[in-house]
Amino acid sequence: MVLHTVYVVRHGYRSNWLPENEQLPIPTGIKRDPPLAPHGLEQAKELAEFVNKQSPKPQLVFSSPFYRCLQTAEPTAKLLNVPFIMDRGLGEYFHPNEAVTAASLEELKGFFPILHNEMETNTVVPSLEGETETQLFQRCVEFWKLFLQRMETEYPDIECVMLATHAATKIALSKVITGHSSVRDGEKFGAATCSFDKFHRNEDGKSWTIDINGETSFLSKGAERVWEFSEEEDYVDVLVNLVMPENEGDDNELQKRIAYRREGGVNGNQLKIQGLGEKEVLATSNDGTMVGQWQKLVGSELVFDEHGQCVGVVDGHIVMESGHFVEKEWDGRSLRARALELANKLEGNEKKVDVNEDVNLEKEVQESEPSV
Repeated sequence: MVLHTVYVVRHGYRSNWLPENEQLPIPTGIKRDPPLAPHGLEQAKELAEFVNKQSPKPQLVFSSPFYRCLQTAEPTAKLLNVPFIMDRGLGEYFHPNEAVTAASLEELKGFFPILHNEMETNTVVPSLEGETETQLFQRCVEFWKLFLQRMETEYPDIECVMLATHAATKIALSKVITGHSSVRDGEKFGAATCSFDKFHRNEDGKSWTIDINGETSFLSKGAERVWEFSEEEDYVDVLVNLVMPENEGDDNELQKRIAYRREGGVNGNQLKIQGLGEKEVLATSNDGTMVGQWQKLVGSELVFDEHGQCVGVVDGHIVMESGHFVEKEWDGRSLRARALELANKLEGNEKKVDVNEDVNLEKEVQESEPSV
């Protein structure tokens, strides 16, 4: 037997994404090593239940040494009663000069007693100087090569494993597994919190194929905190107040569709906004399309989260109007033919222009024009 199935998951919702007064202490005391939020712990349990329903089930669970990843993977290892192993090769991606060293195995065993002592020798250790995207990709190339070698020599009877890591590392590793040349090459890989990927080894014994990409349907709140590589290296949170179209009574189809989906337990609706820096903003979701315009407020508004905490102040908002895309049948005639038809209509003459006649006219014009 040989390893033929690999599951790759991202950690759950972090506590430092909560309002400042709700953030939890860092157990390891290491900067940028926050624990999961209570919601993230619930996600980890949901992940464990989902993985337990998969076929095959993981026989080993590996994790990044950062606290949030260990918290995410531990429920799965406990539920399946399989070895739980730390590997620094799955660690976080830090920009150059920003690297943070995770806690040691000895320290982490104080928090996670089920961590194994075996395989303490890591496949690869991320640079202590931080990494560029290219260096992250090369780290994952080296990790994957050494990981497969170790599985063949130390665990030849293992057929399925789960790897818990971070968004950037998850994407880079997925690119490596599927044979891409960089973190930006080829298809996109989902990296929401607790998202789940499945890969299988092909019959040639060397290449791998992805079967499940960024699955989050098993999570009660669906995809959250989706991450991807961007041209921008710095990220900022933006507070935007959307003034939605007024409900037009019982005939509001948009509201009916949303209510129907919620009754059915569907939680997959996402609002995508384009053009925040433009005068007009386009918002699309599974339930419709809206166009909005920025309007300056008289004064300002306070923004509160679901816990009643003030998280910011806004002095403008976007007023949305309902709309929808209209599909039009393709008109294969030339621009000239359509222009002539429009001109005839404006003159009150509905005579239809013969397309063949139009082609002949265009041909005559082309023949009469001097060559350049």
